[in-house]
Amino acid sequence: MTPATVYRASGLSLLLGSVVLISGAIIRVLAGADPANPHLATGWSIQAVGAMLVVLGLPGLYACQVQATGLLGLLGIVGTTLFFLIHGVFVGLLHGLVLPALATRAPDLATTAPPSVGLVLFSAALLGTLGTLLLGSATVRAGILPRWAGASIIVGGVAVFVGHGRGLHLDDAGLIILMVGLAGLGVHLLSAAHWHTNIPAVGLASGGVPRRQAGRSGL
Repeated sequence: MTPATVYRASGLSLLLGSVVLISGAIIRVLAGADPANPHLATGWSIQAVGAMLVVLGLPGLYACQVQATGLLGLLGIVGTTLFFLIHGVFVGLLHGLVLPALATRAPDLATTAPPSVGLVLFSAALLGTLGTLLLGSATVRAGILPRWAGASIIVGGVAVFVGHGRGLHLDDAGLIILMVGLAGLGVHLLSAAHWHTNIPAVGLASGGVPRRQAGRSGL
């Protein structure tokens, strides 16, 4: 399998995952807060599937700009991956599969989360903020992929953390902004099928500043 094929697959996974996750988030917001509502469970489950697809696409995104982003990009990918695994997959499946069953048998447990769950959600939001800040900043600095997408990732990650637990849907809006940025990166990876197979080979200009290869655009 050539590097170009890997990047295209990662781009497709990021794009599909972003679209699926945004769709699930919209369904979830419109469904309300009743854990027994089947539409709410559906939204959470769809969101979990989208998060899985995003996680599958993140390694290729990192590999595409690894030499230009270095440790900053690695930490960003790790933090962002953990955020989607916890906040996206784990929480999505918890609300989509477990809580609906509890709502019919033990309503108090379904509506009153123990402090440990709140700590997990807060940790996920913090990881998401740190990870997306690093990933977005590294993407903007590298200039290999669209800079607007990196900026969108930064703004979305911050909004998710600031809006966490405030009940104003600011975190949901931030999640959508974050996914728009990742979808933009996915589209760029898909459209880069004409890239040479040594995509990760990013040259360095004098002074250690990353230099884009011919045929790439950061805008």
